[in-house]
Amino acid sequence: PASDVTVTATFKEIVEVDYDKLTFKVYKGETQIVDGATVADGDTLTLPAGKSGYITVNGQTVSFSAPEIALGEGGSVRLGTVSFLIPAAERADTDIPLFVGFELNASHGGVQYERLELSGTLRMTDRYGEMESQTLLVVPAVNAEALPSGTAVLSLTSLLNYYGLNADAVAISDTYLDKMPAGFTSPEEANVGNPKNRFNSYECHAPVLVQCAERYLRAQGSALKVENMTGSNLLALFLSLSEGHPVIVWMPADAEAGPVLSHTWSIDGETVHMNALRCAILSGYDSVSGTVTLVYPGEEPVAMDMERFEELFYQMGAQCIALG
Repeated sequence: PASDVTVTATFKEIVEVDYDKLTFKVYKGETQIVDGATVADGDTLTLPAGKSGYITVNGQTVSFSAPEIALGEGGSVRLGTVSFLIPAAERADTDIPLFVGFELNASHGGVQYERLELSGTLRMTDRYGEMESQTLLVVPAVNAEALPSGTAVLSLTSLLNYYGLNADAVAISDTYLDKMPAGFTSPEEANVGNPKNRFNSYECHAPVLVQCAERYLRAQGSALKVENMTGSNLLALFLSLSEGHPVIVWMPADAEAGPVLSHTWSIDGETVHMNALRCAILSGYDSVSGTVTLVYPGEEPVAMDMERFEELFYQMGAQCIALG
């Protein structure tokens, strides 16, 4: 008979980033069968002093807190693991509901932060055990000259052509992509500027590209579906690759420098923060060499250290989409 499995939820603060990342490990005996939102095997909860809260998985709630102590720059408080027992009957390809609440009692840049909430699902699956140690997919090249600030649309075009559609990046940008001038929109709501312009155009975030892709696929009568995988961990990305599905990821414009705030503006009293970014297609991974393969529009594939990719990927909000 199938035995129950234990879900171990952990947290980890990312230096110089305004959010914590949530990780899960699910074990059946000695064999790991799934890894959830972000992969960080063996990590514990790392919190600033004074942070407390609770986590709820599948209706079970556990509270935790960090001691009130003074920490130097870059310091942290590590908490023990929070564990939950998930009945075996609920394991196979099931989404387990998750909710996390933090009481922050913290300030940054003159702004007081009192509460942080995270919610989502933990997918239970056996497919991770079938992954190869390395995978490399070949995605079609695209001409990036016509859209000098359109790496999101260009990456989408390459992905569409990978699945056999004769997609044109300029036509997709002109017809299916929501666009608004800088200063009048958020990258969550529209592409900031026109990808045809080299200046005053700053790309978009995953929800905008998802909507663009869905409009295009409907117009083509395609059976392909768009999956917004934002928030996924490396294992989820690698699983997608191992099943033949490349993934569009959001990266800093300069991977060596890391995330850089490009512009800010105010809309109805709310400040919009625009990071300098560009999209790429994650087309491969090699767990032996510890590298991933990225294809930036108009460029040859490049290898990146896996840990560095993970760091940058999370710093950019773990934004990613796939087709299938």
